[in-house]
Amino acid sequence: DWSSDVCSSDLIPGIDKFITSGKNGVVLSSYDIKSMGEKIIELMNNPFQRKTMAENLWNDLQEKYSLETISEQYYRLFFKTSSISDWKEAA
Repeated sequence: DWSSDVCSSDLIPGIDKFITSGKNGVVLSSYDIKSMGEKIIELMNNPFQRKTMAENLWNDLQEKYSLETISEQYYRLFFKTSSISDWKEAA
């Protein structure tokens, strides 16, 4: 069920690494209560937009942070940045 949407506050450090406002969620200004309320009501009245953003977030997270992606990044970090002889000498 993709009915969950992501609303976050701009007070959360690094949230922009996960959420692109309007694409896979909404980053709300913590200091603009009126705008925050309007955006939440807009999302409540638009289930298609909520579903689309939730699916986009899931796909983005799978692409960037899946086990396969993280494993590949570690592999490149440890084995592509050093030579095999470096590992043999360390053993």
